[in-house]
Amino acid sequence: MNHPIETNANRHSVRAKLIAIVASASLASAQVGAASAIAFETTSASGQIVRIFGYGIADNVDDAKTAALADCMDNGASFPQIAGSTSETGWGAVHYDEDTGAGGWVLAMSTKKKAKKKAKRFCRDAGGENCRLLFVFHDTTDK
Repeated sequence: MNHPIETNANRHSVRAKLIAIVASASLASAQVGAASAIAFETTSASGQIVRIFGYGIADNVDDAKTAALADCMDNGASFPQIAGSTSETGWGAVHYDEDTGAGGWVLAMSTKKKAKKKAKRFCRDAGGENCRLLFVFHDTTDK
């Protein structure tokens, strides 16, 4: 499951600012599962687009979604939504461009390198010019 995170920052010519707190490493190592999910929230503060992200890992997709929403809320979101989820094992990653508000994410990639590369490409496809890695994770172990 791979998708660019949609943005309207380019249409509104608003400088995007990122608030992203990566989930603690203990989340990935404490939970062993085969499902993962990514959640995000897009808000506007002082004329700037603000995106907040989170991810979850669990034994099943529903619990992974719940964990992703909770992680996103722990990072400051009020009304996060699920960007995507999967029951396939693999690497996930999120890239984000705070200047344009563009972002891209992937789940279930076979390698860490592929996850990072593909998420960056989706970020660029969504209009990002300076896409940076926010987080990368594996849904079964903290590799």
